Amino acid sequence: MEVIGSAIMPTEFNCDPLISARYVSVHIVHFRQMLLCEVEVYVTDICCDDAIAVLNGQITASNGFCSGNDAQFSCDPGYELVGRSTVTCQGNGSWDGEIPTCERICCDDTIEILNGQITASNGFCSGNDAQFSCDPGYELVGRSTVTCQEDRRWDGEIPTCRRLCCDNTTEIINGQVNATDGYCYGDDIQFFCDPGYELIGRSSATCQDDGSWGRELPTCKLHTEESSTSNGAIVGAIFGGAFAVVVVVVVVVAVRRRRTKRGSQEYAEMENITGE
Repeated sequence: MEVIGSAIMPTEFNCDPLISARYVSVHIVHFRQMLLCEVEVYVTDICCDDAIAVLNGQITASNGFCSGNDAQFSCDPGYELVGRSTVTCQGNGSWDGEIPTCERICCDDTIEILNGQITASNGFCSGNDAQFSCDPGYELVGRSTVTCQEDRRWDGEIPTCRRLCCDNTTEIINGQVNATDGYCYGDDIQFFCDPGYELIGRSSATCQDDGSWGRELPTCKLHTEESSTSNGAIVGAIFGGAFAVVVVVVVVVAVRRRRTKRGSQEYAEMENITGE
């Protein structure tokens, strides 16, 4: 702006290239007259706030934070961007959109397994594990651990808990097995023998949580086997006793005969002596 005499004359200032401009009206009072002077002011550059930041993320502004330049946003692994990934600095020194945020990527936390439990000590988010276990009497079918990935999916199928059962082909010779409730954990089976046989062992067994019946199964044996053995023993005892008695009697008779014979001989000798 130049001052000529008592008048103020507008002067133009040019900037090449023009970045931004604003116009200011200046009112001047001279000799009780109001003169209107319009001054054109050129601003070299306007920049936005360069202290912006995103938690768990990064900001890239390759050309700086001034008018017309962009700022790009990205998140750390395991986090996702919520909002625009790019904002532009405007000529008024403000960004043309809200600064985004980075939120943790998480998987479905409503997963569950029937007859089992899920443990996720660190939560259901990216990089964390979920462990699975089953109730007593059930066994896990599938992986016991899965990990949450950055695509919000678990890295494996969710396992299931299957009822633990014992051997359903259990049988006993010369007998039957009755499994009214089934062959699974906690169920009882009963054993019966065919007519003419008797049960040796327990009459029932319970399926354990390790898939076993928990004890040896019973057997069926003929009644006559034990009876024959007992009768044989009795007969043998009687025969043995009778034989012993006979032997004793024979010995006694032999001894008596010998004594009688000896006595007769002695008597005869005495008579001979007397007769002489």
